[in-house]
Amino acid sequence: MVQSQDKRGWILLPALNEEVVLPILMNKFQSVLGGAGIDYRVVVCDDGSTDGTLAVIAELSKGHPLEAITHIMNRGLGETSRDLFEFASCNADVGDVIVRMDCDDTHDPSVILAMLGKIDQGNDVVIASRFQPGGRQTGFGFYRRMISRLANWFMKFFFPLKGVHDYSSGFRAYRAEMVKRAIDFYGNNFRGP
Repeated sequence: MVQSQDKRGWILLPALNEEVVLPILMNKFQSVLGGAGIDYRVVVCDDGSTDGTLAVIAELSKGHPLEAITHIMNRGLGETSRDLFEFASCNADVGDVIVRMDCDDTHDPSVILAMLGKIDQGNDVVIASRFQPGGRQTGFGFYRRMISRLANWFMKFFFPLKGVHDYSSGFRAYRAEMVKRAIDFYGNNFRGP
């Protein structure tokens, strides 16, 4: 697990109008990751928020391991994710783990501990799947859940990958070296794994 001083976990959060949720999420990180003795940094990319997200990030950075990337205007999830991964890739060391998750508090930070354990077992990428035993989707209506399941089925049918059960989950952990290699290979065309 990412517990020694020479390893760090990077938590990447794409954010759009998340002023209410960010303090809750940061406290969860402190409780779960800090409580487990894990060295971590949270990087939020504010993607042109029109609420008080930037002010909340500035305030939270005084007491939490938090850094921010700012987009003046909304650029969308693809560019926001790319910027987050590029930032983490440039700052991560060998052995670090990069976790990408949603900023709306729909992903449980306690799952990160299990994901780090899977990385420690030799996996390069770990996907927190809603479709595995014990997985679930909360806070979404029937229509959104069905669209997600149909999209996942489509991807699984046309692009089967051994061991992948959830193609559209944004809650993933990566060895930092893997992200660095992907960025080196794809350059500016990299849009985030």
